[in-house]
Amino acid sequence: MTGNTAFVFESDSGARTFMEVIVERTKAFLAEEGAIAELSDAIGFLESQSLVLKSMTAILTVEDGAKMVLAFSFDRELIDRLFEQYSLGIEIPEDEKEMYVEETAGDMINIVVGNVLARFQQPGIAFKISTPLIINEAKSISKYKNTRFYSAQINTEAGSMMVYCVTPGELYNKHFKREKVL
Repeated sequence: MTGNTAFVFESDSGARTFMEVIVERTKAFLAEEGAIAELSDAIGFLESQSLVLKSMTAILTVEDGAKMVLAFSFDRELIDRLFEQYSLGIEIPEDEKEMYVEETAGDMINIVVGNVLARFQQPGIAFKISTPLIINEAKSISKYKNTRFYSAQINTEAGSMMVYCVTPGELYNKHFKREKVL
């Protein structure tokens, strides 16, 4: 069954609300799983042609009538500290550490986004979520056509991270259809 339904990013206020919920859940994850205190955050719309990435970036896509891309980009010190707390008590060989640091970044974005999407879930309609992709030492992501960038910076005692959401400009025309999951 199909029908017209609105995506969470049907307006700038919807996008801001979504980003606020992502930031709050991200800060909670950092505090609960990483014992990392947040110092400040800032959310905004970027009028930029590219996103500047930090040392490690976890990216996934969410589809609900259209695709959006979410990215968590970490200072190296922050992701290392999160990994140390996340893996307390687990013996990890030094030559495997980097793989597990990357898995920590992937776990975090998966858990945070999954929890947040549950708040925006509509009965009978499912979000499609990709497997996280981890990028090391990338410099930027460039803007394509009508994409819109939303960003949030979270500063912690262990470094900072950027949360990016990239949406296609076409989201604003409200002509998408979603299929109900039976």
